[in-house]
Amino acid sequence: MKSIDVNSAVNCIVIHPNQVTLIISDISGALYFWDVRREVSDIFPNLNLDIFEHVTYVDINRTADTLIGVTNKGKVIMWSISTLPELGAASTTGLTLQQKSKIAAHSKYALKCHYSPDYKYFATTGADGYVHLWDVSNVMKPAKSLFVASDLTKTVHLEKMESQWVWDCAFTSDSKYLFTISGCQLKLWNLETEEIVRQYQGHNKMISCFAFREGRHVF
Repeated sequence: MKSIDVNSAVNCIVIHPNQVTLIISDISGALYFWDVRREVSDIFPNLNLDIFEHVTYVDINRTADTLIGVTNKGKVIMWSISTLPELGAASTTGLTLQQKSKIAAHSKYALKCHYSPDYKYFATTGADGYVHLWDVSNVMKPAKSLFVASDLTKTVHLEKMESQWVWDCAFTSDSKYLFTISGCQLKLWNLETEEIVRQYQGHNKMISCFAFREGRHVF
């Protein structure tokens, strides 16, 4: 069994496209690169975060040169990932981070960020009821915004503020549709028209996470 010690409770873990490095965020505000094959790791504790700010979720693109993350302060951050020979810096995993941008994305806590399968866009979700879609070539402002929580007055658990949170999202394989989760509802959006094409509701408590596999139409 292999293990790594981190400073605080873990927020998320994603796997690098090289299939041997795990990228980990914790509530202390640090990121970790852990090479599970060689059992070595690097910690990045200085991420230019505000006081009490931490990265809640991260995702990495297919070419493994850009990492995106969202924070509990509603920010979206982009980092470039470089290999050791390019930077000549000390690193046990051979990878290091450099911040490219940090932008206010949500007015409240940001929860998830996911690249689209074509890697032209990424989506961020937040406690403000919105999902924002960002063009990777221009992240200064959202390319599209979906107000997912618009009809929550019709749902149960309205008394809980968390029912307005957009907990997660998932793209279809063609990147043309997006599933969103808010409260007890799962919605499927047409991203071109920005309209809901299907809505699922059956849970009597909030849905907090979601995964979609289109090949077998399972979610």
